[in-house]
Amino acid sequence: PAIAAMLEQNTEGDVQRIGEVINSLRAVICEDESEKNRGLVRVYHASFSDFLEKKFKERSKEIYKLMAERCLSLMCKPDGLKFNICGLGDTVLSKDVAGLRSKIPAVLEFSCLYWMTLFQRSGIEAREAQGKAEEILCNVRVLFWLEVLSITGSVERSLPILQACLTFFAVCVTAFST
Repeated sequence: PAIAAMLEQNTEGDVQRIGEVINSLRAVICEDESEKNRGLVRVYHASFSDFLEKKFKERSKEIYKLMAERCLSLMCKPDGLKFNICGLGDTVLSKDVAGLRSKIPAVLEFSCLYWMTLFQRSGIEAREAQGKAEEILCNVRVLFWLEVLSITGSVERSLPILQACLTFFAVCVTAFST
């Protein structure tokens, strides 16, 4: 599951153990297995969500920052965002390949969709995150990021993410225009 893989990277823990913990909480959380949201964990009861929010409120910004950094690290790894991520031939159209979305790891999909939101929620200064974001936005990786969003059916979310980047990095816009 995507959340287990993300947690493993954040805690250097064991995916199997994290999966066991998630399974033990099935009364209050569920893992979304739909094609659109595969691997994401959702809370069944608002009261549990409130409990988590109160329990981790003082650390939430730190957790968001850590997760955002992990998202960017994962996308920048050699097996993260890369040319022809699904290994298709040059003449193959992605729309003609069955099961293509399943070739994108759920944790990479999560990272591509939520890294900017996590940075925004972390409360960090734009300059602190700018260098990490430039690794995605200011080189060829931005095309690979768009490819992942396209394959996963989320390309329409790229514009709001990029707009959020421009807002968040308002003091650093010149870096993105060069």
